[in-house]
Amino acid sequence: MRRQRVVFLDTVEDVAGQDVERSAAASEAISDEELDRLIDAEAQAEHSQEVARLSGLRAELAALKQEGEQKRE
Repeated sequence: MRRQRVVFLDTVEDVAGQDVERSAAASEAISDEELDRLIDAEAQAEHSQEVARLSGLRAELAALKQEGEQKRE
């Protein structure tokens, strides 16, 4: 009976160890996916900022151009 308990406890410990290893591997995969998502989000945010800056510069150039044309008249 004691031998069976020892075998049972060893099995439980082995299974728990495997679960910990699987959990660590799964969290690493999630971390990689999350990292990729964050990188993509940052790239999109930077792109949006650049587009907004360019739009502002275009508007400023258009205003300067219009101002220059009005001075000629």
